[in-house]
Amino acid sequence: MVRLRPLADFARGAVVRTAQYGERLSAEESVARAESMIGQCGYDLFSNNCEHFVTWCVTGERHSAQIDRLWFGVSLVGSTTVAPGVGVDVIAGVGMTPARSAPNLMSGLKTIGGGSAATGVGLVAATGGVLGAGTTYLVFRDRDYLPAGERSARRVARVGGTVSGVLTAGGAFYLVGALGVPGYSAAGLSSGCRRSAHRSAAGW
Repeated sequence: MVRLRPLADFARGAVVRTAQYGERLSAEESVARAESMIGQCGYDLFSNNCEHFVTWCVTGERHSAQIDRLWFGVSLVGSTTVAPGVGVDVIAGVGMTPARSAPNLMSGLKTIGGGSAATGVGLVAATGGVLGAGTTYLVFRDRDYLPAGERSARRVARVGGTVSGVLTAGGAFYLVGALGVPGYSAAGLSSGCRRSAHRSAAGW
């Protein structure tokens, strides 16, 4: 429940620090917003926690940087541990031969790529890159009420996410091409796919 308490009761002996904002509502309007919610309940960690409440009072938007960081951590774990396994399962699932054998992975890539394993590699790599970059943009999107330093840090994070996505897709093509016939023709990529699929199926 939202309650009005003396600052000393709220602090309980701890140091109280103030947060800095960029564009924000006036102090009078912020106080009026806070007072209008006295006695209201409805706390929710992910959508209506104390930080959501404060940013709504000060800026008019319900937002929590703490939850942003949480979702970014979850997405990072998912993209580095869960997503690769799911991707292999999807490729193996659409393959036309015994699961997780080299021919199975090759046929799965061809199915995804519309008949071309090279295109399949490109689509898989591009999907991972787009998802990673999109998550970074969503979590670190710009907000007018943030201080200049925070907005600059978020801008760097968005650029880093985009570069990472491009490198993910480009790196996959480079590695597959390097494993196969020299060059990035369909023959080079396809032969690289066969060799990498064979090594993956052998547990190498």
